[in-house]
Amino acid sequence: MKKTFTLLIATLLANSIYAQTPHFYYYKGEKKSPPNIIYEQKDCPPISTFPWIEDFENNDTNIPPCWEAKHFDTPRVEWKIVSASTGTPPMAFSGNYKARMYAYWVLQAVIRSQLITPIFDLSTVDAPVLTFAFTKNQLGDFSVYYKNFSSGGWNLLQEFSRPYFTSDWETVVIPLPDKSDHYQIAFESRLYGGGYYEAQLDDVRITEEEVSVSSFHSDNYVLMPNPVQDLLTVERPNATKVKVSVYNSIGVLMHSFETSETKFEINVSNYASGFYFIRLLDNNTSVSKIFVKQ
Repeated sequence: MKKTFTLLIATLLANSIYAQTPHFYYYKGEKKSPPNIIYEQKDCPPISTFPWIEDFENNDTNIPPCWEAKHFDTPRVEWKIVSASTGTPPMAFSGNYKARMYAYWVLQAVIRSQLITPIFDLSTVDAPVLTFAFTKNQLGDFSVYYKNFSSGGWNLLQEFSRPYFTSDWETVVIPLPDKSDHYQIAFESRLYGGGYYEAQLDDVRITEEEVSVSSFHSDNYVLMPNPVQDLLTVERPNATKVKVSVYNSIGVLMHSFETSETKFEINVSNYASGFYFIRLLDNNTSVSKIFVKQ
């Protein structure tokens, strides 16, 4: 009986997901299994038209075309496109969909999962800038990398390490270095054993820093002047009560208030020069825009 039971356990282990990684690599000195490509790029020429945005509003739960999703360990943990009401907070940064990576109660020391953008041709962009919105809890890390194919591997752009966490969507603006005609960005989540980890991503953009106009019009919202030195005027189409929040380029909340006015001003005279996000949130919608403080 004991021999039969031992054989049964051995057979189950041999056929389990834990036995299906035939090769290994080393990450920060630790032995790791190779990445499994869940979705991969196929026949995708480099993107060369900017500004470029991925808001995940393709009404599909699959990773968008020309993106890649990879997981590096078992059990399988992956990025997915989910509806706005899924996860914490239960809303998208804007729109009805977002990207989400969720894992719970795993025993491995580290589990990594990457969501990788299409390839970009940045050779003609004077000053490329990456902007995105994200959330994470305190049990894992969220990192952003870039790859310039002329220089080889992934290079760290910014990291949000545990125990840092977000209580709401945060926005980040990162100037992109080492531009080339073959450029990619990876959003990586790392979960450490025990508990659960969740990270969310929305509104990924690549723009030119120099592209600034006297006013910014989108979806019947107006920000002017932009760039701004002292008073930023905001116009919106509806007189509903809305919460207005202003964040700097690394997601720090600068100012927050509520208003029902369709036209109002924000004093930004004491802000440092750089990129900022303004977010307008009511019960049903969330709208986010970028402005530049001179």
